[in-house]
Amino acid sequence: MDSKLCYVAMFMIVFLSTSVTPQEKLPESEQWININKDMMYNIVIATDREQHITKGILCGIKGDSIYLSLYNKIFSLNLKNLLTLSIEDRRTSHLATVSGALSGMYLGSLLFLTSKNQSAKYLEYDGNLEIAIYELLFVTIGGGIGYLIDRSSNADQEMFYFNHDEESADKEIKRLKNLLTDNHAPRKMHLSIHLSQVNSAFSAIMDKYNNSDGHYYYNVYSAYELHSFNLIRKLSLTYEYMENLEMGVALSWFGEPNFTLQGEGNYNGANYTSSSISQTYDGLGYYLISNYKPLTNIIPDKFDLIIEAGIGFGKVNYNFRSETTIRNYPSEPIIEIRERRINKMLFSSLFGAELKYCIYPELSLSLQADYIYLPEKMAAIPEFGFEERSLGNFSFGLGLGANF
Repeated sequence: MDSKLCYVAMFMIVFLSTSVTPQEKLPESEQWININKDMMYNIVIATDREQHITKGILCGIKGDSIYLSLYNKIFSLNLKNLLTLSIEDRRTSHLATVSGALSGMYLGSLLFLTSKNQSAKYLEYDGNLEIAIYELLFVTIGGGIGYLIDRSSNADQEMFYFNHDEESADKEIKRLKNLLTDNHAPRKMHLSIHLSQVNSAFSAIMDKYNNSDGHYYYNVYSAYELHSFNLIRKLSLTYEYMENLEMGVALSWFGEPNFTLQGEGNYNGANYTSSSISQTYDGLGYYLISNYKPLTNIIPDKFDLIIEAGIGFGKVNYNFRSETTIRNYPSEPIIEIRERRINKMLFSSLFGAELKYCIYPELSLSLQADYIYLPEKMAAIPEFGFEERSLGNFSFGLGLGANF
């Protein structure tokens, strides 16, 4: 009885040891590829080296063999024994249509809705309905051109040729597999433009003004409705040296909206006072940047989290003037003037973060935030409780990217 139990125990040990042995990965020649659902069951026409034509419905690919179905039978063809192969491609791409519409909207906004007297492109809108019509026209034209490009580029058949040397045949097999799996070659060049709401002096003043309950006697002097949304905050071009690291260059238009404030009223018991406050600020930064992707292979493939840092120089042209006239009759008027002018190249650094989503392999949208550091300070505006602040500023907004 003990001997039988011993034999049973030995058999179970052997069985369990063979059962838990890790399964070895199959060689590539024995692996089935995961075909895109839009390509599966498409019609395939193959011509072999003896000029025989075979037609069937795509069922799969394993190694160098393609599997087709015809009349409820499945058969395989060795791709290296073929002269040509064509496969129906029913996929549709709207890349050019989407890109054209976005480009038209962006170009129309730059032309009709932005400031004309500084390099940064802040929104300025005078409420004219014609501008909205022009904007819609640009979107329609851009999207229409893109639609025509999409229509002309959507091929009904994709051709492959295996009648050259073995190396060329291997390249065609790889191209076929990439088509069927929708696996694109990595795009290492990235061009992006950022559109951002800037935390500017003007926006801080407007917040104070709008929450003042009427005790500020200033009015914004402008023919337009001013905003702190910059349509060209940053333009960058990077190259992906590693899977999670990009290096490149960037331009940043960090200037702020120009404004003039005029007001009048009582001033410390005086009979009458009038004031004028104006500020112009243009700035352009040149940076060497690096983008680090800490969550590569952790978050879904279509997303990227990017941490950005850059160092460089900023060309600053800043002018501030405040003039207050105090009239306390019969005394002579008292005029107080404060000015600050900065017109020079300064050391600057850039820090940012971006959450990017790839709509297409060639096109991406993102949410982004950045901060520009500059050592000099802009003037205080005590009338609105605005203290001295760095010429640098914070922004957050959207990004448009092209990958190639």
